[in-house]
Parts: sequence; C-alpha cells; structure tokens
Amino acid sequence: FTSTSTSKTLSSTTTSSVTSTSSTSTATTVTTTSTSTTTAAAVHITMVVEGVDYTALMSDTMLKRAFEATIVASIVAGSPEWVTANHITITLRPGSVAVHAAIAADTPAAAAEGIGAINGQDVANDLVARLVFLPGIDAVASGALVVAGFAASTASPARPDLSNLTMPPGGGEEEDEDEMDGANAGVMAFVLAGGVAMAVCLGVLLCLRTYGNRSLRHATQEISELEHGLAELSESIRASMQRAQRERSRSNSKNSAMDIGAPEIALEGRGVEHRSMLADLD
Repeated sequence: FTSTSTSKTLSSTTTSSVTSTSSTSTATTVTTTSTSTTTAAAVHITMVVEGVDYTALMSDTMLKRAFEATIVASIVAGSPEWVTANHITITLRPGSVAVHAAIAADTPAAAAEGIGAINGQDVANDLVARLVFLPGIDAVASGALVVAGFAASTASPARPDLSNLTMPPGGGEEEDEDEMDGANAGVMAFVLAGGVAMAVCLGVLLCLRTYGNRSLRHATQEISELEHGLAELSESIRASMQRAQRERSRSNSKNSAMDIGAPEIALEGRGVEHRSMLADLD
C-alpha cells in the first residue's frame, strides 16, 4: 500500500532549527513498552520523515523516545482496533529519518486485515500534526516536516545480502601487520633522512655565517685603515697649505720692504744732486 507525501511547516512558536547532515550511524531499534513473542505474521510499514536531522535526533535520548512514541500513536490511530502500542516495534535509520514499523499479528488473516484497514494518507497527516507540536522538535528540525513514501505490506523490508562477501585468507592479519611494519619503517627512514638533511643545512648555514663574520671583520678593518690613511693625507695637505701660506707671507713682506727702500735711495740721490748744483752756483 502506498500513498502520497504529506507536509506541514513548524508552528510560529518555533524559533530555532538545526541544519540537516548526512549520517552513517547504524540503525537504532527501540521496542515500545513490551515485545511480543514470535508471531505467525506481521504488517511492515515504511515511511520517511523529512525535515529532521537524524544525528541530532539520535543524540537526544528523551526526544528520540518521544519521536518514536508519536509514530506509534499515529499508527495505532490508523490501524484496526486490535492493534495497540504493544504490537508495534519501531526502527529508525538515517536519511532523513527512515522509519520501519512492524505490527505483530497473530495470524496472516489478521495481518491482511491490518493492511486493508490502514490508510496511509491518514497516518501521514496525523503524524505530521503530532510532530509539529512535539516538545523539542524544533531543536532537530532542518525544515518543513514531511512524511513521504508510506507503504504497508506483509513482506519484511529487504536487508543487505552478505552471503557473497568473502573473508580474507588466513594470515591476513599478519599480512596487515607486516604492511604496517613496512609502512612504519618507511616513515622512520623518511624522518631519519629529513633529520640528516636538516643537520646538513644547519652546518652549511653555520659555515656561511662564520665566513660572513670573518669577511665582515676583514672589511671593517680595511675601512678603518682607509679612514686612517685619509686622515693622514688630509693632515699632510693641511700642513702643506700652511707652509705655502707662510712662504707667501714672507715673500709679501720682502716685497714690501723693497718698495719702501727705493724712494729713500731716490731722495738721497736727488739731495746730492742739489748740493752739487749749489756748489757750482757759489
């Protein structure tokens, strides 16, 4: 039996939401109140509750139990009168929340009656209406609540076929350990090689630093000697300029003295000449 999906959004009082994430968690099976003994037949109901984060729901034990009880109540409301909560076993799986409900029946006829009486659309509508007002559902909701893919049958949902799986031959664990040891040895060799390379690099850096320090000291010494030579050359030039200035001063002094003595000689000569002329007149 199949039916169309039903959806309702959360009421306006909802103020928070949880982003839906995929999960690979194993299915969680919870039996309500009590379990029935082995029965001849059962009604299997499958559906998907969308808009609920499976991982967040599984992490809240109290909310998960209330969620499962709500599903049971909706199935009981849409089933024949003989179906009670004690007949129903709920299994939850990821994606978003896949629901499998098994209704234990005493006989195949009772199971067939249950399938014929269950209205999938009514169950889906009732479940959405109950979940919207479930306390704490807003903490795990990722969007509008939707019940989709409702189906009911007497066949149990198919489970993965593990018969074709082959186990590794004996000694597989030893081979794994050998591979692990080989991997560890490779890692150790890589680490050792890296350590040696680091040591070589550090040695080269130290040598370059030592050579650099020596070169720096040598350059500093050469600069100091050059500065000393320049200072001596400057002192020599200054002394030479002072000597030249003194020589120039002495030369100027001699020239001045010669200029002063020449008029005196000229005047003395003229005096002799005048005296001679006076003697002739006499």
